[in-house]
Amino acid sequence: MKEGLDRSTLGIASAILVLTTLAGMLVAAPPGIILGPVVDKFLTPHLLAKRGYVSPGPPLWSVAVGGLALLPALASGSPSEATRDMALVTAVSAGLGAIILGVFALRGRVPRMGAIGIGLGISAVLVSIVLHGAAS
Repeated sequence: MKEGLDRSTLGIASAILVLTTLAGMLVAAPPGIILGPVVDKFLTPHLLAKRGYVSPGPPLWSVAVGGLALLPALASGSPSEATRDMALVTAVSAGLGAIILGVFALRGRVPRMGAIGIGLGISAVLVSIVLHGAAS
């Protein structure tokens, strides 16, 4: 991320990241979760080139993926067994992905975002396991 990157540019890039990650999660979960970071790495810098956007990479991705992992984690308590099982797989895979990205982010320029991503990933995994176990 450039030093002079303003909040509105980062907000637009974050919105693109969250929406594309959510779309990937809805269309092809669990592997579709990677769609958001791929778009953020390759397409978003071209869309926001006039604003000087450069993707911060794993710190932003870990927070977005970890936050979105909480959605299927909450669905892990669904009364339907098929829905519950698919939500568990999606939440655990997204949560572990957020943890891995967060670990990479801890060694980068924005370690706090990496820690937030790790926390969100751990909470998504734990919530999904607890709710799945309670609903079974």
